[in-house]
Amino acid sequence: MDADIFYTYTMDAQEALREIEESLLTLESDSNNPTEVDRLYRGLHTLKGNSALLQLVRIEALAHAAEDVVGLMREGKAGFDGPAFTLLFEVVDCLRHVTEQASRERRDAEEHQVDDLMASLKAWLQAHGGDCDGPNQGGSESLEVVLWSNAPAKLSVPPPQKLELAPPSTNLVIESQGAGAKGRGGMERLTLMPAPMPQNQPRPSLKPPTPNALVIPSKAGKGKSKAPKVAAEPKQYLRIDAQKVSAIMDLAGELTLACGSVMHHSDLEGLPLEGFRGAASKLEGLIRELQNEASAMRLVPIAEVFRPMRRVVRDAAQKTGKQVNLSLVGEETEIDKVMVERLQDPLVHSIRNAIDHGLESPQQRLEAGKPAAGTIILEASHQGGEVSVKVRDDGRGLDLDAILRRAIQRGLVRSDRELTESEITELLFLPGFSTRTMVTNMSGRGVGMDIIRTEIEKLRGRVTLHSALGRGCCLQFTVPLTLAFLEAMIVRERERLFALPIERVYDVLQVQPDQVTHSSANQETRLRVREKLVPVMWLHEFFGEPAREPRSGPDLAGQLVVVVQGSSGVAALPVDELLGTQPVILKPLHWALSNVRAAAGCGMLPTGDVALALDCERLVAS
Repeated sequence: MDADIFYTYTMDAQEALREIEESLLTLESDSNNPTEVDRLYRGLHTLKGNSALLQLVRIEALAHAAEDVVGLMREGKAGFDGPAFTLLFEVVDCLRHVTEQASRERRDAEEHQVDDLMASLKAWLQAHGGDCDGPNQGGSESLEVVLWSNAPAKLSVPPPQKLELAPPSTNLVIESQGAGAKGRGGMERLTLMPAPMPQNQPRPSLKPPTPNALVIPSKAGKGKSKAPKVAAEPKQYLRIDAQKVSAIMDLAGELTLACGSVMHHSDLEGLPLEGFRGAASKLEGLIRELQNEASAMRLVPIAEVFRPMRRVVRDAAQKTGKQVNLSLVGEETEIDKVMVERLQDPLVHSIRNAIDHGLESPQQRLEAGKPAAGTIILEASHQGGEVSVKVRDDGRGLDLDAILRRAIQRGLVRSDRELTESEITELLFLPGFSTRTMVTNMSGRGVGMDIIRTEIEKLRGRVTLHSALGRGCCLQFTVPLTLAFLEAMIVRERERLFALPIERVYDVLQVQPDQVTHSSANQETRLRVREKLVPVMWLHEFFGEPAREPRSGPDLAGQLVVVVQGSSGVAALPVDELLGTQPVILKPLHWALSNVRAAAGCGMLPTGDVALALDCERLVAS
């Protein structure tokens, strides 16, 4: 079968399962919400119908059985309770797995993958007076068909033996749900349903419909059904392969480079080209706008990664026996799709740590004068060219003494060493460090905080952790809006060009003699910048090139220095020339170049030159 059909099926299935899961999570706290019950039922119904069209019989049967369970609750014949929610969440997990498998392998689920759940669903139905006879039996079911709006509408009718499951009818009617029903990808949903049957007449056998039997209500024309008026024209969406978007971004970047090479071409020097600069500047502005629009194509609301965290909170709360409320703030904040996908693991580990380590048990919270249910807040916001994501809880906060004792026991810190609060907090991010003495399925292996920092640093981001004893913790990720472009300060040190992320530049100065301090004990030179003593780092020495003499003491006076910052501190980088700030196209380093120290990639400049983009987090930590 066509791979595109399965791809579309999988995208629809993922969307339906996301809505099903969100409805279940909402109904756990508000089981009398009829809107969410309808949304849950509709999601299962859509997934069942789409699976039937591709003849994925076992997936269809599982979705249908779950639909029957929700149907009983919808009719008031059964109530939403703990066992029902647990069973339906297991169905969601199974459906997510088998639909992804169907997309990859173009086949139905295996019998053993759904048998246990089918038996559990049937047992629940029988216990509550319901029945599960299989899809499309004994009811007036409708079947949703998705037609591409930008292509000729085609309706493919499954083989007659497949359609015999539906209530037979002499004709079929397709009803358009109007412009307001258009969904993502520029598609319009149509409902295929049996036409009304006269009473007291035998049902004829079903035959494939003829073209004349299809009646599509039109928006225009007298005597025809009209779609409801829409107050505002809805947004139109198209599903586009992510690789095509990346290709457009690459082309926009290459166009920027080509424009720069033309504007700075040596053959143009000294020529009396009247109006050239103005036309070239306008072209440069248009290309910059094209580049911005291409970047915006990959921006999606961070809600895509925030909302699945509701399930993480639910499962972690059940495993720990704690009561947890999750609040989402700033879901509309947009970020690169690539960043959204790679933020998932750090967020999962952060939430599990907050619930397991941070939040107290209901009894402990009541004794401390807090509500029995703890609160976790996920918050996102834009900060210049970066996105800040915070995970806050109102738990017990960090016990710095316990952390320090554990570090001394593990031999990570000498017992006679005095550590500041920030230094003790940093111990939590060491590989293998954990305050747990027993390993559980939630914690104790010492990999959670380490993974968080490692993954965020891979995104050119930084992690900070703040705590107030008895009041809770705040773990903050700060990451770039996108990994494709970098707003950078370009500097030259010797013959090499370097690109420094502008958000990491702490200060730029020309050194005065009274700012230099030199330690004869460790031969270390520091500069006094804004009441801080900042270590000096020569880039050519950092990358293993011959040292430049003299390089310390008062000889630094008059030297141009760029001070950069990371989560672990700041460093002063002496440079020979400051070339200004500009957006650069960031390209990854592959093969042997991937091992270059503190390199985030290479920046392609409009002049055609290449600058090494520095990862200031790793640079400062070195």
